[in-house]
Amino acid sequence: MKKYKRKSWITLGALFAGIIGIFLLGTLLLDDTMINFKGKNAAEKENIQAVEALGKQPIEVVYQIRYVCGVTDEIRETVLMDKLSQLDKEWELIRATDKEMVYLKQVDDLAPACKENGYMGLSEGGVLTLFLGPPADKKVIQTFYPLDTERLESSLPSEELKLLQSGIRVRNLAEYNSILSTYGAFAKS
Repeated sequence: MKKYKRKSWITLGALFAGIIGIFLLGTLLLDDTMINFKGKNAAEKENIQAVEALGKQPIEVVYQIRYVCGVTDEIRETVLMDKLSQLDKEWELIRATDKEMVYLKQVDDLAPACKENGYMGLSEGGVLTLFLGPPADKKVIQTFYPLDTERLESSLPSEELKLLQSGIRVRNLAEYNSILSTYGAFAKS
């Protein structure tokens, strides 16, 4: 029985020594962390002051709006830096210098210009193309893929082929996607 009591005291002593060791180590680490935190806090204060000073500086901001149809609209303005924090989360900062910041917003729709005057047709060489105005005006917005014109001629009625050559009016995203999927079957491999 004495051996059992002696082992219990040794185990209890080792456990107590371990707890004290962990406590002392934790205290040392906590003190070091507090010192580092205090240093960071002072540095953070300096950064905040620098940012506040910059907030009063005007900067050129470019807002790019990129549409599915390949059109990118740009809006430029000069603003104070502190106003930039009020931007929607939809805007992504893509480039920043000390003179200019460029933000991009992807829009899952056609650009207003494409809705107003977009035509799908064939460019020279038989490439399916989105034009601003009829294909005869040759104002290319976006090119897609070359079409197998021989297969088109043999598979489609001549009226539909003529319509594609003269340009199919595109007014919305659904029509745009429909034309791409319809003529995608005729893409050259």
